[in-house]
Amino acid sequence: MASEPRFNFRLRFLTSNTHSLPFSENSVVLPTDTEQRFTLSAIPEGPLSEAQSFVLTGGPFDTREQATDEAERWQSRISIALTALLMAGYFGDASMNGGFTSDALEEFSKDSGAKAYNDHLGITVYPYTGREVFFGASATGFAVPSSDRVIKALTSERNNIPVEGQRRLAFELYSLSRFVASEPKASFMCSMMAIETLIEREERSDGARTLVKSFLQQVKDAGLPLEEATGMASALSDMKKESIKQAGMRLCATLDDRNYMNMKPSELFNECYKVRGKLVHGDDPGRSRAEFVQFAAALSWLAADLIVGRALTEELRS
Repeated sequence: MASEPRFNFRLRFLTSNTHSLPFSENSVVLPTDTEQRFTLSAIPEGPLSEAQSFVLTGGPFDTREQATDEAERWQSRISIALTALLMAGYFGDASMNGGFTSDALEEFSKDSGAKAYNDHLGITVYPYTGREVFFGASATGFAVPSSDRVIKALTSERNNIPVEGQRRLAFELYSLSRFVASEPKASFMCSMMAIETLIEREERSDGARTLVKSFLQQVKDAGLPLEEATGMASALSDMKKESIKQAGMRLCATLDDRNYMNMKPSELFNECYKVRGKLVHGDDPGRSRAEFVQFAAALSWLAADLIVGRALTEELRS
């Protein structure tokens, strides 16, 4: 009687060409206290230090659901680790898995005697036999963190923040800022949007909201054309909450014991918010390319620290 199959996962992702990993080997086994084995490898085969395409394999697991859950957990861990190391990652879009057709994969399986799968970005969960094969295309100077720091970023107990919802979007925007680092204005805007994605606006004081309510009533009683009245009411209603600038400065002030470009985080955000406003509205921001390079680098670092969280960034800097 055949035993029930066990499952492995395969998580493939890309990194930007601004950094590399500090390993000369093709693969590294990540230390864990579980029976499963997790291995980070370069795709195609070669030193991890020269790769921008990687795959993390993990398993075996008793069920497909367990393998999927663990793959998603590791995707979050890798996202946080890369951000903590000031690197960027791209896991692809689950709706764009492309590759060979099922008929072609079946033919490959017959020819090779091994189960064939598409080699796409993101997560693949499969019954593990040890005879799987993945078909597909694989996808300067580098900053190289220490190997101890990379392992710590990937395996630290403080790397426990689910990267989902707004934090997932912030990570994607932050990563984009690293991919376009050679274009400082684009990098600056991506980092700024990453930070703004993390902002949670709070309600203004009771007195301020009462004042806004009185303004809304005046608009209602003014007999304005519907479209104009609706626009004004919408703008006024939004004023019940603090401004994005206020909320952003409050968020960044949680790291005000740190220094970015000789400024506190809240000061950096305030300055960059003014530059951003001019940039997106077609006004001259009054900044040179060299200044944008500095702003982009500092803002990307700040975005990374906000995404990762204080606990892990302090551990990595200790």
